Amino acid sequence: MPESRAPGNAASWHEIRTQLEVDELEAAPSSWIAGTSEIRGGWVTAKPGQLAALGRLLAAAQKRHPAYQVRRGVCTDLNGVFWLRLETGGDSPLVSQVAGAGKNAVRPYNGGRPFRIEREWLYPLLRGRDVKPFCVTGPQLAILVPQRGSVGISEEELRACPYAWEYLRHYRTELQLRSSYRRYHSKRKAPYWSLWDCGPYTFQSPKVVLREIAGRAIAAVVGTLPPAGGPLGAAVAGKPVVPDHKLFFVATDTEDEAHYLCAILNSSACVELIVAWSPKRHVSGRGLLDLLRPPRYDSGNARHCELARLSMAAHAAGGRLDQKLAKELDRLAIEVLSGGGQDTGSASPE
Repeated sequence: MPESRAPGNAASWHEIRTQLEVDELEAAPSSWIAGTSEIRGGWVTAKPGQLAALGRLLAAAQKRHPAYQVRRGVCTDLNGVFWLRLETGGDSPLVSQVAGAGKNAVRPYNGGRPFRIEREWLYPLLRGRDVKPFCVTGPQLAILVPQRGSVGISEEELRACPYAWEYLRHYRTELQLRSSYRRYHSKRKAPYWSLWDCGPYTFQSPKVVLREIAGRAIAAVVGTLPPAGGPLGAAVAGKPVVPDHKLFFVATDTEDEAHYLCAILNSSACVELIVAWSPKRHVSGRGLLDLLRPPRYDSGNARHCELARLSMAAHAAGGRLDQKLAKELDRLAIEVLSGGGQDTGSASPE
């Protein structure tokens, strides 16, 4: 019997089916994959045979204590005030406000013309769009961060920087109305220029930065801004790069340690875990590190050192890693995450 066709221009089921891509997946409660017999949590989906491999990685992770603390980048809640474009270098560089920065428009300062701000509180700003696997393409802007710890510097210290003092005082009302200020800072009478998700760790270097939302882990290593041409490099070279709130980061003790962790986060094991664990492809940086719990870097461990070397090579090549080296990185990452000394193969089925 011939297949019926819907009236008009509608396609038949046979025509539709030929254009579909069908994936056969296995599913299990996330609690099972994590090694418990209870049925709770969301469901994990993966290709046939892959759930068991991911389960072994997660089971090994649960035996380890978390070695790394994941932080979120600085939240200003008013980017139009704190994000600045540098026009000149020097101790008090000429800066301008960034049109369209943030969701809330701000009143222009100095009639919209460039103005001066003391270099002391300016840092290179790293945004999510600047981060690619093993590659940082920015920063292009500076961020004004008048604090060292969890709250802003004192009024006395800020007054010693007259340009910054007058600039922030211009926005006193708007800064006091920010949601983060009202929720976290106002009750303890912190200065109204205080920022959220900021502390001494914000200024540590180097860091591994991780994109918040992506279909895979996107990690790169950043340190201090190297000297370069242009006003940004002239004004804030040598200062630590400050991630914005769309990025997660881990501050590490050494560059080798940062590259080791970066290699693991960019490995296929992380890609597969994100795809399996989150149907919407959204696992935060904090959630990912909590699932994997990579072991603390050990400079005496040959696998750790080789992972660091591969990440350094990828960074030096602008984020590129040839197929052979990428496969080696994936193999080493699986070995380290599984906690075994032998070659355990890929988390993916052959």
